[in-house]
Amino acid sequence: MKFNTPLLLLAVGSAFSGLSHAHGTLDFPVSRIYQCYLEGPESPTSDACKAAKALAGPSPMYNWSSISQNAGGNDKAFVPDGELCSGGNNQYRGMDLARSDWKRTDINTSGAVRFSFYGSAPHATKRWDFYITKDSYDMDQPLRWNDLQKFCEHGNVALDGNKRYNMDCQLPDGYNGDRIIYNVWERSDSAETFYTCSDVRISGLAGGSNAGSNGGGNDGSNAGNNDQSNTDSEEVVAPQLAAIQSPIAGSTLSATTTFSVNHADSTTTWIYLGSAKGLNDYARVQVNGNQVNIADIPQNNQPVFLTLWSNIEGQWQTQSYQYRAGQAASDNNNSTDSTIVNLGKLQANTDLTEGSIVTLRLMDNSASGNAMSDLETHSLVIGANMGNKHLWVWHLAKLVNKDSQYIRIGLMAQDDGGIDTVIPVAEASGNTIYSMAGDDLHIEIETAQANNSNDSDTLILTASATVVENSALITVSGAQSSGIDIQNASYQWTVTQGQAEIINANALETAVRFDKAHANQEVTLTLTVISNDQTAQQSLNISHTKTTGNSNTASNTVIAAIKEQAAGSPSIIMFMLLSIAGLLRAGRRH
Repeated sequence: MKFNTPLLLLAVGSAFSGLSHAHGTLDFPVSRIYQCYLEGPESPTSDACKAAKALAGPSPMYNWSSISQNAGGNDKAFVPDGELCSGGNNQYRGMDLARSDWKRTDINTSGAVRFSFYGSAPHATKRWDFYITKDSYDMDQPLRWNDLQKFCEHGNVALDGNKRYNMDCQLPDGYNGDRIIYNVWERSDSAETFYTCSDVRISGLAGGSNAGSNGGGNDGSNAGNNDQSNTDSEEVVAPQLAAIQSPIAGSTLSATTTFSVNHADSTTTWIYLGSAKGLNDYARVQVNGNQVNIADIPQNNQPVFLTLWSNIEGQWQTQSYQYRAGQAASDNNNSTDSTIVNLGKLQANTDLTEGSIVTLRLMDNSASGNAMSDLETHSLVIGANMGNKHLWVWHLAKLVNKDSQYIRIGLMAQDDGGIDTVIPVAEASGNTIYSMAGDDLHIEIETAQANNSNDSDTLILTASATVVENSALITVSGAQSSGIDIQNASYQWTVTQGQAEIINANALETAVRFDKAHANQEVTLTLTVISNDQTAQQSLNISHTKTTGNSNTASNTVIAAIKEQAAGSPSIIMFMLLSIAGLLRAGRRH
């Protein structure tokens, strides 16, 4: 069997803005993708983000939180050298540009750093891994795994009230200068793994020399005086720059925060606190003693920048720190009545080609442990004359309104405001999402843009049911596939999540048995096909419920087509089974 470049680019790409995205990224230090998003996907301001947009367009920046693979712990197999910052996803290839001018977060520390990961769609966690580039790494070369050194690990970390995972790590001694922090986040409830690159400029670490180009930063040495003999018996101690001891960089600041400062009494020191680097629009305070109490810090969940000024022998020198403001408590006033909640606007940004697939996933965040669970999935195949962004968003809204038990998309009539008055409109930014199940819902939009080549092989998989009750037996088959060399490929069916049994597996077809359910569960079935050095993998979610009632036994067909691979280089191709029928838990239907 021959695997080629996917015709359907099923690694998630977003065609939306204005919604909560899945699933997260580092915001301290800020990741490349999030920095470009904050600059504005359509008109980024930095040269690096402009180059990334020119290479891959603005769409990846709108979907800043979904650089992921279903790697399941096998990171290096799914994310090859040179593609670490894109997570091995072609549509994020702009993040892999080897440049020394990516915007950097200044980190001044003696070692401790609090990393902040913005979990826009939180999930149960298996591991957090943090890496940093070695001294030997050249910023003008593609990033490879061998360029990295792991320096910190965490397991399951609780999400705070600002949707941040906060993790304290100790940077290795000597790793000053320009570096890349590389983060890996693996979910425990699936094989999905997220990858993040953050560009930093580190100072204050003991030992070692500065890496990269840091604009002539001072490493604290007096090398220029090494040729002079010290004939005096007294040792001359050079004045030291003041430094913030706590809170550590990356921490969340409350409205009133006490800063501990390490500085000599003979040194004049000032703190500037502001909304941007170098500004003092929040506070301007002279340091007397070793603690400074600053009040009235805005609680707006935005970055806060501290500049520490030290007068050393008549010369002003600075140290920079970045924090995040807390989030002020506020009432949720976005409900149109006691049962209907306005979840925000839906805005489509991109036209789609015929044959593309748009999938809306609805997730429930009310469960304990801050882990989201799937409620519904709605998929739309773009037909002829549907690809304009004003039209396909309208068709998607109509599909959701017909099938969903939890949300409606469109405009609500002004007379009575009832949920039945919500009507979709053919406008890219004219539709609102309304919830009938409170505000603990999360929306994800995924697009698979079709290439529409005519020279592709086709893999067709069918499942007899995606929702089953109690004891059940279903069939998953690829018998309708074409261009598959069954004799020269190996096949493996596995249950990668939940409890079920694979029986009578036969190449592209298998039976799956479910025992009587004691509790509702999501079961993930995965098919791995291997031919020579090429691997394809597809996964399908089955909702298994103990509720008595009629299950959805409609056959669900997904087509994933593959076209010729340029230069025949090995690659790993991920396919995602997208159910056209709703993936509802039957237990939530009533």
